[in-house]
Amino acid sequence: MVPTKARSPESVPLLQEPKMGRAQATETRASTKEGCINMSADNWTVCPRCLADHEEFIAKMRLRAAESYGKVPVAEFQRLTMEAESEANTTMPENFREDYAIGVGSDGSFDVVYEGRCKVCDLSFKYVVGVAKIPMQRPVKKRKSA
Repeated sequence: MVPTKARSPESVPLLQEPKMGRAQATETRASTKEGCINMSADNWTVCPRCLADHEEFIAKMRLRAAESYGKVPVAEFQRLTMEAESEANTTMPENFREDYAIGVGSDGSFDVVYEGRCKVCDLSFKYVVGVAKIPMQRPVKKRKSA
């Protein structure tokens, strides 16, 4: 299977719309028990599923070329070999959007949220961890005795 042509990162809808500008969202990184409020696209990378499909496609191309050895004219064998190597040297597009946030919610929970989605094959993954509950009570100050 050949991966389809990737769209630009700007043309993919956000997983969750930021409620403020990117600079502000990056500074606050607020979260709640329901999930992150202000996530933004922090990273684009190659989708692991698309990469595996591409590597399988290249392996099939190389096998086809190898199996054609001695059965087709030399020029045809060289063309198949060059096509396989050309495909192997192709840089995969960064088509997997990663959104993540680390922060403290208004309820005092410290959460880590990661979400990723491929714009080509629709692979998606979400991981949410409520790491800790921050103590909300103020410590009682001891009075100095005279």
